[in-house]
Amino acid sequence: MGNMYDQAARQAISPGEKLEMIALKSLSTGCNDDLFKEFGFDNKKVTFEAERYLGKQIKKNPEENTKGSRLDAPPSVLENPFANDLDALS
Repeated sequence: MGNMYDQAARQAISPGEKLEMIALKSLSTGCNDDLFKEFGFDNKKVTFEAERYLGKQIKKNPEENTKGSRLDAPPSVLENPFANDLDALS
């Protein structure tokens, strides 16, 4: 399936069409490497910097890459990091 999007991106008439095909490929395959590359980001460097900032490794959930898993269960929220900011706004 990814090859179809690669071919469509190469044949795209406008930069917007190319970006759309790359985004569709990333959604269908669950791999954002090409999309990051299109915007000039190095996926390994982004992951390294995020892990350095967080102070821990980012572990991918193997269930995230299975088809339809995002629709099966709502995301779990343990704590709202912006809760304190909301009080300041009122």
